[in-house]
Amino acid sequence: MLQALEQSPVSVVVTDMKGDIQYVNSFFCRLTGYTWEETMGKNPRILKSGEQATAFYKEMWDTLNAGQEWRGEFHNKKKDGTLYWEKATISPVMNKSNQIEHFVAVKEDVTQQKIIQEELEKAMRAKMDFASMVSHELRTPLSVIKEAVSIVTEAEVGPLNKDQMHLLTMTQNNVDRLARLINNVLDYQKLESAMATFQFVKNDLNALLEEVKTGFELVTRQKDLGFVLELEPNLPELVFDKDKITQVIINLLNNAVKFTEKGSITLKSERGENFVRVSIRDTGIGIKPEDIPKLFQSFTQVGDNRKTGGTGLGLSISKKIVEMHRGKVEVSSVFGEGTTFSFVLPIVERRGAHA
Repeated sequence: MLQALEQSPVSVVVTDMKGDIQYVNSFFCRLTGYTWEETMGKNPRILKSGEQATAFYKEMWDTLNAGQEWRGEFHNKKKDGTLYWEKATISPVMNKSNQIEHFVAVKEDVTQQKIIQEELEKAMRAKMDFASMVSHELRTPLSVIKEAVSIVTEAEVGPLNKDQMHLLTMTQNNVDRLARLINNVLDYQKLESAMATFQFVKNDLNALLEEVKTGFELVTRQKDLGFVLELEPNLPELVFDKDKITQVIINLLNNAVKFTEKGSITLKSERGENFVRVSIRDTGIGIKPEDIPKLFQSFTQVGDNRKTGGTGLGLSISKKIVEMHRGKVEVSSVFGEGTTFSFVLPIVERRGAHA
């Protein structure tokens, strides 16, 4: 056993019940710079860096003295003053009388992982700051262009001929498209960097679907498409972010309308054993089987018939939002006949911490 501890690639420290060191392995000495003789009888506080609050150590000792295992991370200091991070598991060892006799700490040096994580977070923040700055700089001139085009198309500065109206309408559509692109890129960056905020509260899902249908009917009417709402009665209240789930539904409905030239769109709710499913079914062009795995890849458009000039971010954003609700997105399609996108939300709340 002792030989195994000496060859271990992690630090092993054994103390008495007062916390005084009785044993350290070779890796501990190599990592900290302290010799075996320098540590015997000393308290592990010789490693304290002063970077962690007194309450941190109190919580650790309260846990250990209660006979429970403690897990956490130390920001410690080597003999030469170098700071480093350790991920530790400390376990109390009981004697035959069920009293604490020793504490055994197994500690892994995670300094490099911490440095890499901090660099990644720094890069992600810089990326997010850049996206926010660019979007702000773009939104201002876009708003001016949109307002100017609106004034001209409404003939406030004089009548327009057919060709002029066509060009201005095309300009308006492209301004709107660019605005949607900016919003999508920002949303995607927030979700990617875990900076998006969610408001998880109880909501009536069917009521939300009715609201969406009312606001979306004009879109389907413009393409002469039917819009069917099928709601399963007596659904339980679910805990979700209303704005975010509305965004998912709108994204999926926009997709359905974009690729459907005739027929109808169906928005449906149904209850499963421990979940509720929302589905959007269209009678559009469908998706080839080989393209389905590519659907949720960012900045990807699939299929020869799906060249709409979008970024492919809508589905990626929707998938991330649903996954933050501990749900999942599903898709089924018959090429040439139509597609059904659906997502499920759990009825039983099993959610952990969220951004």
